[in-house]
Formats: sequence, C-alpha cells, structure tokens
Amino acid sequence: MADKKSQLRIPPQSVDSEKAVLGSIMLRPGAIHEITDIIHSDSFYASKHVQIFNIMLELANKSEPIDILSVSHRLEEKGSLENIGGTSYLSELANSVPSSTNIKHYADIVAKKHLLRKIIEAGVDVSELGFKEDTEDVFDTLDQAEKRAHILEGLIIASD
Repeated sequence: MADKKSQLRIPPQSVDSEKAVLGSIMLRPGAIHEITDIIHSDSFYASKHVQIFNIMLELANKSEPIDILSVSHRLEEKGSLENIGGTSYLSELANSVPSSTNIKHYADIVAKKHLLRKIIEAGVDVSELGFKEDTEDVFDTLDQAEKRAHILEGLIIASD
C-alpha cells in the first residue's frame, strides 16, 4: 500500500467550469464584465483556457465582438489556434454551456479551485523554507513563511 505522501495528485481544478465560463462568454459576450472581478486569466488551470480568456479580454477591451470567428481569428494571428484545439474546440465551448446566465456560478468554482492551488503552492514554498537547514537565522525563515501566509490571506479576502 502506497504512502499518502508518495502518491501523485492532480491539483484542484474544474475544467468543465472553465469551459462553461468561456462558452458563456461566447454566447453572451457582455457576460465577461460580470466575472472580471471574480476571476483572472491565471485563475484557469488549463493553459489553453488561459490563452482563450486572454484573447476574450483583449477583444472586450477593444470593444470588438467576442465570438467564435473573432476569437479564432485573433488566436490564429498569434499562432495559437491549433494549440488550443482549433475552431472545433471553440465551437465545443459554445455548445457545451448548460446556461450562460450561470456564468458567475461557474466563475466562482474556477476561483475557488485557483485559491486551493495557491494554498498548495504556498504550502510547498513554506515546506521548502523549513528544509533549508543551513539558514543562519531561523527567525528570518519564520518571517518569510508568515509573509507567504499573509499573501494567502489577501487572496482569501479578495475572493470574498
């Protein structure tokens, strides 16, 4: 039986919720403004979703349409269209949304998963600090760990 610590685990994420957010924006472009205070491009787990969301933000900031054609054209200009799965993947996003009016709910799920990944990241960072036995000032190490915890507190407060 494998020890819990030696098992590889997938970080918290909800690819379906990420797809629902992006698909909702395709169906209702104005919805992007409903969620920009909830999630950011780094909230997404899948790198192709980060790329798509960044393009959507770019188009929204220029007051350009956010639809399959506009997004695919912009991704193609950047040489990223095939990396994200092509226009067929963009169509899949638009067609897989249960209800675009629930975009805030989907964005909340994405934000919570992102926060959990940040907690894991902070835990790993603090753990690495603890393993630095050659540190001259253990209180400096403790201070660094506390700073990392304060950063997390800021993320938690911002997500409320």
